Amino acid sequence: MSQFEAPSAPLGAEARLEFSDGRAVDLEADGETGEFPIVRVEAESRTRIQVRYFGAGGVWPSEVSVHVEDGGRLGNGEAVQVCRLEGEQMGFEFVASDQAGHHRLTLRRGVDRKVLDLWVEKEREP
Repeated sequence: MSQFEAPSAPLGAEARLEFSDGRAVDLEADGETGEFPIVRVEAESRTRIQVRYFGAGGVWPSEVSVHVEDGGRLGNGEAVQVCRLEGEQMGFEFVASDQAGHHRLTLRRGVDRKVLDLWVEKEREP
């Protein structure tokens, strides 16, 4: 995009997180910040994440890069993965670390940015 083109309207996004224990949660990204609500996950757990974009008028890239920011790894064992959209949807897996705290994932589709924040809270020893 050149500096003289008007910016595109932000993309909307929904995410479905499916946990290894069979639970699932549906989230919607904030329209202004692009951030999803924080979700608690178990240490060292595997989560399947499906993301659907909407409001994608105009020309948007057909790939989304997923970046691990604060801990854990993607299902491919790496900290970065490029996912190809099928329609306006894509999916990937995330494996939380054994460390307590935020495990943020940044999803970039062109200039659009979404952030998933998974919180790991270690159980206290009795």
